[in-house]
Amino acid sequence: MKEWLLRYSSYRNYFLFYFGINTGLRISDILHLRVKDVRRKDIAKIKMEKTENIVEVYFNAVLQREIEKYTSNMADSDWLFPSREGEKPLTRQMADIILREAAVACGIDRDQWGTHSMRKSFGYHNYQKTKDVYYLMKLYGHTTQSQTLRYIGIELDEIRKTLENFTL
Repeated sequence: MKEWLLRYSSYRNYFLFYFGINTGLRISDILHLRVKDVRRKDIAKIKMEKTENIVEVYFNAVLQREIEKYTSNMADSDWLFPSREGEKPLTRQMADIILREAAVACGIDRDQWGTHSMRKSFGYHNYQKTKDVYYLMKLYGHTTQSQTLRYIGIELDEIRKTLENFTL
């Protein structure tokens, strides 16, 4: 997705996409974060709303710099993604509208992109780069590697291709 479209519309909207695509968290978990949960951290322990599991989410140096930039004028107690009123976090429904509108502006069918797309895209691209299914399995709360690979859309032939020339 063309991040600049979101940045142009709102820095909060841009950062919502940037944070989501770079952490793999569910939108429900992202929207309940406060600034203090992510500021000046390389690892955040986050209790997942859906499963109540606690996961460790890693923030690399690039994401840490973006967090610092985004939160520079915010108090630790502020919602990371405040609604326009500021006293409540952005709703999941509004986050979905923001992301779908940005997708349409990029030429993506609005039914092909939503809040969950960030989570799956993170997993797919992380796996393609690192081949580390274990971290993704822990982050997603899956019990098997095959469940995680199916979830992120890695097909059996892609797995075969990866292992085709691998021997110890």
